[in-house]
Amino acid sequence: MYADGETKEVPRNWLSLNDKNIFTGWSCNVGIDTFFIDKNGDIRGGCGQPLYNLDTFYNIYDDKFIDNFSPTIVPTVCKKVGVCDCQPETNARKQVLF
Repeated sequence: MYADGETKEVPRNWLSLNDKNIFTGWSCNVGIDTFFIDKNGDIRGGCGQPLYNLDTFYNIYDDKFIDNFSPTIVPTVCKKVGVCDCQPETNARKQVLF
């Protein structure tokens, strides 16, 4: 989605193939469109990013997970520096914030 509200849908891998996959500082729908639960039980983005603009992870193995899992479901601002090579994140909806 562009600042003027225009959106562009592209085929899978188009961003990577056209060197358009650097999203540092962008708003990304990781955690909304997609998320990952790692083998340790952390709920995160596929590239390891915490979700919902938090600095920590929710963990499904936490004894109080059901009581504590109450995130504000919002897009995550990408903190990954450099190329985004995580397919789920690359294909999630994004918006430039700057």
